[in-house]
Amino acid sequence: GAAAHWVYKESEVSVTSPQAIIPLPVMPMPSPLSSNQAARRSSSQPLPGTALPEATSASVDVEVVPTGPVRIKGRGWAGQPVLRVAGGKLRYGSVVQTEGEGRQLLVAVRAGPTSAAYPTRVSDYGFYAALAAYAEDKGWQVPGSSDFNVRLELFVLANDGRYHRKDHLDYVLPGETLTLLEGYEEEADLHTARRAQE
Repeated sequence: GAAAHWVYKESEVSVTSPQAIIPLPVMPMPSPLSSNQAARRSSSQPLPGTALPEATSASVDVEVVPTGPVRIKGRGWAGQPVLRVAGGKLRYGSVVQTEGEGRQLLVAVRAGPTSAAYPTRVSDYGFYAALAAYAEDKGWQVPGSSDFNVRLELFVLANDGRYHRKDHLDYVLPGETLTLLEGYEEEADLHTARRAQE
C-alpha cells in the first residue's frame, strides 16, 4: 500500500518482478542417466562443461565411505532422503541416481502429501530405501516414469545453490525444489552393506 511505496521511495530501492530476479541457468544434461558412468568417473574427470572453478573445486569436502557411495558435502548421493517442495506441498523422496558429481539427481517421489505425524521427514531410513528400491525394481531410469505410488523426477543444481526440477521440455522450474535430508548416512551405509551381502 501507501506505506510500502514511501519506504521504497525514501530508500531509493528499485523493485523488479520476481522473474527478473531469479535466472536459473543449468548445466547440460547427458542422457541417459547411468550410475555406472558416474561410478567410473573420478572427481578429476568432470562431465564436459560442468567443471567447477579452481577455487571452488579445491574447497569441496569429499567423504569416502568404504561400503557406500562417495558423498560430496552439499550434494545429493544415491539413496539420500529428500523432501520435494512445490506450491506449498511437501512430498517424500529418495535419490535413485546421481550424475555430474551430484549436480543432477534422479529422484523417486512418493505420490501424495507427507504425513501429519512426520511433516518434513520420516525417522526410519528404510522408508526412503524402499522408495528407491521400488523404482529400481520397476526398471525405471527415465524421468516421468511413474504409477500411482511413485514418480521419477529429474532435479538439477542451479546457480542459486538449490536443486530445481527439470521438466520433459528441459525447462527448469524455479517453484519446484528439493531439500536434501541429512542425518541418515550411517543407516544408509548399513543398508548398503546388507544389500551387498544378499
